Amino acid sequence: MDIARDPLGGRNYEMYGEDPELVAQTAAAFVRGMQSAGISACAKHFLANNQETNRNTTCSYLSKRAMMELYTRGFAAAIEEGHIRCIMSAYNAVNGEFTSYSKKLLTDLLRGELHFDGAIVSDWGAAGQDKAGTLAAGMDLIQPGPNDMAACKQAVIEGILPEETLDDRVAHILQLIVEIKENQRRIAAEYDADAILKTACETIENGAVLLKNENDTLPLAEDARTVFWGARSCDTLECGSGSTAVETDLHSNVLEEYRKIRGTTYFEAVLVAHKGVHILYRNLGAGENLQHSGQSAGTVVDDSGHHVTLLYNEIVVSEHLTGLVRVVDNETENPKIRGVRQGEGTHVDAVFP
Repeated sequence: MDIARDPLGGRNYEMYGEDPELVAQTAAAFVRGMQSAGISACAKHFLANNQETNRNTTCSYLSKRAMMELYTRGFAAAIEEGHIRCIMSAYNAVNGEFTSYSKKLLTDLLRGELHFDGAIVSDWGAAGQDKAGTLAAGMDLIQPGPNDMAACKQAVIEGILPEETLDDRVAHILQLIVEIKENQRRIAAEYDADAILKTACETIENGAVLLKNENDTLPLAEDARTVFWGARSCDTLECGSGSTAVETDLHSNVLEEYRKIRGTTYFEAVLVAHKGVHILYRNLGAGENLQHSGQSAGTVVDDSGHHVTLLYNEIVVSEHLTGLVRVVDNETENPKIRGVRQGEGTHVDAVFP
């Protein structure tokens, strides 16, 4: 239910966009569909979780208006229209207070203003540092488990954590378990892997939107000379990485589809740079736990000390690099970084002449 505000956000591939109304309508519909199967959906990450860089410690500063009109819109719709039963807190802080320890967010906002009566769970490892504190703020379930709750017991004994608060947290968890069990008895379980895969593929195809088509490049002409550059031509970035990566054996890519039209592919064609021009290209992954500092994907430097910065999935052209190229601030020399110098060539993946 997060808003895709940062293009480098590691979970953008799971989100429903930057428009809060689109996010709200999609979220409510998705929750209704998921919970119709007799299970509980869990909306995350509450709240204002938008970036991958320093995501465990970053702080989002929001006005009340921005918070309500933008960042809570999807959660509010999931509650009001989707009747969602579970919501997850975020790693980040909001206005100087970490979400998993914020009574303002978990109790006053989520339960008070948004009227959520389901279970609140923490993101993985986000609430383990002060268990009594997170329960007091409104957390019901601390992930991952099992947890040593001795400190919470002592807090109850000393009167720091009211027993009524602990009872309330346990009640939310038990209520969720009972509701799921009742729904599962009422709704017959159906699972058809092939049908699910087919529906998912059709959904992606029907939902795809072409945002840009410079020079009317698409659709590709059958008689045009077409070059497919880079591994992503046939090994597409189908899904981000991390805890929500979903692998599939149903694949499609532009190279294979175009090959069906043309019937022939010429591999290992040579692309030669024009005089004085150096071309570099690099492909990078995207997703959870891939923390990028800024937009730089690395720096290349020639023997004379000139630097050129590589951006994500960009082709960089420079008139200054003349020597051998090496990578200087990446973990390893990536073979997908390719150089083309005057009078030399590099292999491209496929050319249709």
